[in-house]
Amino acid sequence: MALRPKTDRVTPASRRATRPARITTLAAGLVLLALAASSAATAAPTVTAAANRRAAGNDAAALLKTVLLPPGATRSPTEPAGDAQLLAHPPLAPVTPNLVDRHSWWVVPAGLSTVISYIEAHRPAGSRLTVTSGGVTGPTTPPNAFEGFD
Repeated sequence: MALRPKTDRVTPASRRATRPARITTLAAGLVLLALAASSAATAAPTVTAAANRRAAGNDAAALLKTVLLPPGATRSPTEPAGDAQLLAHPPLAPVTPNLVDRHSWWVVPAGLSTVISYIEAHRPAGSRLTVTSGGVTGPTTPPNAFEGFD
């Protein structure tokens, strides 16, 4: 049976031998603490539902300003008369409760097919036509159609 030397005594020599290891460990601990503090300081703030809704509303308003309108289009402050209230609500049911709707009404002095052709020729940059509808029909419903872009 081999005897192990007794190592539970701390001597000045053993203190000097472990000092670099303790300093290195302390320095590594300080670096980790500094990294944790800097990442906490630069962490993204908590985003609230209200902040998301505001940002989405701002994005929608900015996109609305980029719509290219047919020649002669004039803005209407209210829903245009004679539309049988087709413009009073979206043509499709939203697929999310988080929908943000920004809209404007415009009156265009052209027929439906001319307006649809113009919209298709001047669709939003980078978009693609994803939904098209021949519209709603009825005895008092004016000619109408719907196109949606992604």
